[in-house]
Amino acid sequence: MGGDEKMGMARIPTPICIECGKGGTILVQMSDYLLWQSKDRPLIQNCFPALSREQREQILTGIHPECWEKMFPPEEEEVEIVEVTGTLEEAYDFFAKIQEEARQ
Repeated sequence: MGGDEKMGMARIPTPICIECGKGGTILVQMSDYLLWQSKDRPLIQNCFPALSREQREQILTGIHPECWEKMFPPEEEEVEIVEVTGTLEEAYDFFAKIQEEARQ
């Protein structure tokens, strides 16, 4: 930890990231850090409520938020656009058939 302890802050070194091979640090409230170090450690989200999920993940695994994005890019959802012609009743039947096929 660095010299931030005087201001009620602690700099936590994080594990080495498996994506980039670099370490890191996260700046946290000293009281949160002491709770994290306690014998009956609560869940990380309860110890560090002010941190983002990405920051808490880095504390646990060392994976930086930008490395996480490289490892697990968001999946693009494929959208099929269908033009339906005919009567409204035929459109309902068409979409009911698609929904039934999706359930199978």
